[in-house]
Amino acid sequence: MTESSWTPDGEPLHFERGTLRPVGAGRVDLALAHPIGVAEVAEGTVEGTTVTLRSTAIVRTATGSPVTEIERRYRLEGNALSYELDMAMEGVARTFHVRATLAKT
Repeated sequence: MTESSWTPDGEPLHFERGTLRPVGAGRVDLALAHPIGVAEVAEGTVEGTTVTLRSTAIVRTATGSPVTEIERRYRLEGNALSYELDMAMEGVARTFHVRATLAKT
């Protein structure tokens, strides 16, 4: 699994790489590395066309971003895949962070 984003001018903003693994009975695991010195492990569910994941572990380097929790939601609706991410950081409760929709044309 790879996710990348850019500014309207084409400059890279963020990317992450990892694996989404089905573990049976509507359950999935996720392991991702982020270029901000953070690695994320999450577990979640698949219900219909929606995948919901919540971090079970966040580790970071000494200079990594102070992320403490991540929750993700992926939804497939018709020809569109939407993605929402909530994040908590040291001293900041979990809140909305980013949303995107990819449409098949």
